Amino acid sequence: MSLTVLTAGILWGCSLLGNLDIEFPWQYQSAAKATEASSAYAHFLAGVIYERRGMVDRAVAQYEKTLSHDPDAITPAVKLVRSLRRQGNAEKSLNIARQIVNAHPQNPDLWVLLGEGLYQTGRHEEALEAFKKAVELNPADPTSYAPLLEAQESMNDYVAAAEVYEKLAAQYPDQPAFVFQHALSLFRIGDYEAAAAAFTKVLELQPAFARARYLLATSLMESGRVADSLPLFLQYLQSQAMDTQALGVAAAAFFRNGSLGDAFHLLQIRLALQDAEPDDFFKAALVALVSGQAEEAIKIIDAASPPVLGGLIRAIAARALGQQTPGDIASLETADSNLNDECDAVLQPALVLFGPREMGDRLLNALEPLRGESAGNGIPSRVIAFTRGRIFMAQDAYPLAVEAFQEALSTPSGQDDPWAHSNIAYCFQKLEQWDPAERHHRRALELMPDNPDMMNNLGYFLAERNIKLNEAEDLLQRALKTEPDNPFYLDSLGWIYYRKGRLEEALHLVRKAVYGMTHDDAELREHLGDIYAAMGDMPRAAEEWRRAVRLDKKRETARQKLEQYQSAPKK
Repeated sequence: MSLTVLTAGILWGCSLLGNLDIEFPWQYQSAAKATEASSAYAHFLAGVIYERRGMVDRAVAQYEKTLSHDPDAITPAVKLVRSLRRQGNAEKSLNIARQIVNAHPQNPDLWVLLGEGLYQTGRHEEALEAFKKAVELNPADPTSYAPLLEAQESMNDYVAAAEVYEKLAAQYPDQPAFVFQHALSLFRIGDYEAAAAAFTKVLELQPAFARARYLLATSLMESGRVADSLPLFLQYLQSQAMDTQALGVAAAAFFRNGSLGDAFHLLQIRLALQDAEPDDFFKAALVALVSGQAEEAIKIIDAASPPVLGGLIRAIAARALGQQTPGDIASLETADSNLNDECDAVLQPALVLFGPREMGDRLLNALEPLRGESAGNGIPSRVIAFTRGRIFMAQDAYPLAVEAFQEALSTPSGQDDPWAHSNIAYCFQKLEQWDPAERHHRRALELMPDNPDMMNNLGYFLAERNIKLNEAEDLLQRALKTEPDNPFYLDSLGWIYYRKGRLEEALHLVRKAVYGMTHDDAELREHLGDIYAAMGDMPRAAEEWRRAVRLDKKRETARQKLEQYQSAPKK
């Protein structure tokens, strides 16, 4: 009989035995003949067979017996660690992983195994250190970076991930994939100038890489080089004409460059394609309106629009065409819709896309005739005033935003508008006018006492001012009962605990908030830095402040703390 046939027969027999509740014969050690090595191998083979049959508990027992005969064996120990995880015994698995790493500290794969266990049990910072150790031991292998990058990205640590990709790109400068990942990581943290340079390098290496061309165009637009982005957008759309996202972004570039007709044309193409969303219609109508195409604006906004803002665009367009508008505006004052939600859903994204200054100023000018008519009738329009306030907020023009929201609050339908109070409170807060800020935060909460956002807004304001911290804690505890995993609420409560000196609790909550965000956030990073500093861990504090500055170059408070640390004499 050939060896192949014999092996096949043995494996077939083992597969049948897997269904029986018996012990394998080789599990019994012969006192006279069996060696430690042969016994270890027999138990290991049994463990593998049990594991393949899904009998994890028995596999664990066999792997443990294997190690009792050969304590230094790596493969059975790794199998045991992974089987214990499948069994749900995470702590025991982690302890064994630590033992293996201590016995073989130069094996990078074992550091990855340990890192996986640490991450699974919530020890994220320790997991990162283990993954970094694996990279340190095997820096020439690009696959060794994968666990570290995956952990960093899952923890929203995009700055650290960008720096790892930077090392890979430097190590493999002629590989477009690594250079592209580096460029993409820079794009994600908002470093558009550096991203543009990196995407340019990608296209030098691989000129036909269409996605890199689109992201290069977007990076150039966001870094202020709008004119340079236009030919790249057009090149990309020649081969990717059905990319609906790119149509919208390219339209924004043309709009920012003053080519309103070209912008509107691209948006019309977007609407003609399938799956156009309501906000696509709103953006197209907005561009048509401010570019003097009132009839087109009415046609588009009638197809799909938010009730209040859509009605406002329709009223502006109607007035531009010489039609009567007072009734239209009056009906919007009592429309069954939340204007603040509409601003969040469609107005704010449109301002960000087309440029808060470029689109905002044009829309403000379009609103002015209607605003004048309303004032002439003796009753200002809450809808117009509120919308103007949100535009000024997007432009960081907080004094003008305050005036607009005060106008909204002076109207009969606006005096008890909780969102007008909430928005003006935020504006006063940005202007460091603390008394009116607190007064309006409290009024907003009075009008919506069960709204967790209102609880969070007042609670965080109090924490920032370092006053009435018990009240602030109570507010955030209530908010978190409604949304236990909301990262903004978690950060606010963590900041309250920081103010109270409860630093371990603060650290836990702010870290959890960072992990729960959809992006890496400069403010939360600065909070982490402040907490570490209060705990006396200045290197980690400086690292978090550095991340905050990398994410937001205008974050002066974090920059000052970082510079003070860097200039201080080291002990």
